Amino acid sequence: MIEMENRPGSSLEGITFQVKYLGSTLVTAPSDPKVTAEAVKNIVAIAKSTGRKGKPVQFAINLRGVSIMEQGTKTHTMDISLYRISYCSADATFGHVFAFIATNDNETMECHAFLCNKRKMAQLISITVAQTFNTAYHLWSMTQGDSSLMGFLPQPTLRGALSPGDGKRMTI
Repeated sequence: MIEMENRPGSSLEGITFQVKYLGSTLVTAPSDPKVTAEAVKNIVAIAKSTGRKGKPVQFAINLRGVSIMEQGTKTHTMDISLYRISYCSADATFGHVFAFIATNDNETMECHAFLCNKRKMAQLISITVAQTFNTAYHLWSMTQGDSSLMGFLPQPTLRGALSPGDGKRMTI
């Protein structure tokens, strides 16, 4: 199920996806497809070995970042600023899994993995995060000469341009 807070395709107000949080693990590289694939493999293996099916959460993405809220309790479990996300992908091996790498407050990099109902949803979330990042960067670059808009967005740092990887991954 996909809830859109605004109109379809809009990342200005945000889009919320209903997914299951599988877990996270520390990683050593901010935007390496192999590192992410290995992290997802480990997260999925741990979830399977412990019998966990994933915790139902709302994954919300907007220009300020990603917010994760437990569906049952409506408790916010994560709020990650958009500029701290360095990579996202719909996993090639586990097609229903979407993952992203973010730098935590303590400056360690962590890969978070989410189970989606369908492969297309994992791909859609990856594309939505990438498009939101592009929009935020575009708006930020436009504000460089307009001080009245400066407080609107966090200051992004780009590590590379957006591009679809091998057709199965969207990297940021």
